[in-house]
Amino acid sequence: MTTSSQPSKPTNSTKPHIVTREFEAPRELVRDVCTQPGHLAAWFAPGGRKGSVKSFDFRVGGMIHYCQTAPDGSDPVWGRAIYTEISPKHRIVYMQSFSDESANIGSHPMAPGWPRVMHCIYRFEDLGKNRTRFTVEWTPADDSSAESIALFDSARAGMDGGWKGTLDNLENYIKTIR
Repeated sequence: MTTSSQPSKPTNSTKPHIVTREFEAPRELVRDVCTQPGHLAAWFAPGGRKGSVKSFDFRVGGMIHYCQTAPDGSDPVWGRAIYTEISPKHRIVYMQSFSDESANIGSHPMAPGWPRVMHCIYRFEDLGKNRTRFTVEWTPADDSSAESIALFDSARAGMDGGWKGTLDNLENYIKTIR
C-alpha cells in the first residue's frame, strides 16, 4: 500500500540528479536508517559535517527538520522536508528545502539562487543476499525559475561530492549497527 498527499511534481525543465549506492545490508535496515531520527542524526550530513534532527514526523504530510554543522557545532545549515508519499519498503517522496531554525523555508546559504524547493525520491531495491540498492533522485520543484534550474544543472559535480560524502557516512554507519 502506498500513502500519498497532494501531488508534488518535479520540473520538466531539467533532468533529475540521480545518485545510487549499493549496501551490504537488507533493504529493511537501509530503509530504517533513512526513516528513524536517531539513525538519521548519525549519518545524514555530507563528509566532514555533523547531523542532528530537531523534529521528525514520518507520515504523509509530516516533516523532518534537521541541521548539519561543522564538527564543533558551528556553521549550522538548516533544512526541512515534507513527506508526500510513503510506500512501505520501496520508496519515499518528499519536498526538501533549506530552512531557518524555525523551519521556515529559506535560501541555500552559499547559493541564494538555488531552487527553493526540491522534489526528492528515495528508492530501496532489494538485490537479494542482504544487498540493497539505494537511489536518491533530486529535481527542482515545478515552480523553480529558469535561473535556479540553470544553477542546479551547473552544480551537478558538487551534488555528486556532497552525496558521496553523505552516502559514505551512511555506509560506515550501517557497518557499525549490523
